Amino acid sequence: MIEVGGLTVIDFKTYTCLEIDDEGMAHLKDVTTAQGRPKKMKSHLVPYFKDGKFIKPEPEPVEIYRIKTRLNIKNIIKEEVEMPISNSTVRLLSEWCNTALRNMIINAQQNALTKGSKTINAAHVFWMETNMQVEGYWPENIDYVKKEE
Repeated sequence: MIEVGGLTVIDFKTYTCLEIDDEGMAHLKDVTTAQGRPKKMKSHLVPYFKDGKFIKPEPEPVEIYRIKTRLNIKNIIKEEVEMPISNSTVRLLSEWCNTALRNMIINAQQNALTKGSKTINAAHVFWMETNMQVEGYWPENIDYVKKEE
């Protein structure tokens, strides 16, 4: 790791390390000019010289968690259950998701307007709890999603 007073080369410019602050940031000053503010960089990522060799530390790979923004209803269902799924079930759940999302975003828009926000953000959306452990049988759902030919 670079030390105070040490030299480094970044983008074909030579810098000297003026200080390393409490947050671990190295303050690097371009040695070719007296003007300008020091460049700040995380000290453990600053290239440095050791025993005549130039060492360029590699940043640790950051694993980015991304939430999928596309929903494939059939794939989601297959991941959760082992039983075969009828097409009418997929249609019913797709319709339910469509309606639920539309209602949630309309309500979120009203919440944003009430708060005076210009953008709807996650805090405006009510988290609708769906895990109610409901048991039963609803034959009217079959009629609702019947495929019209």
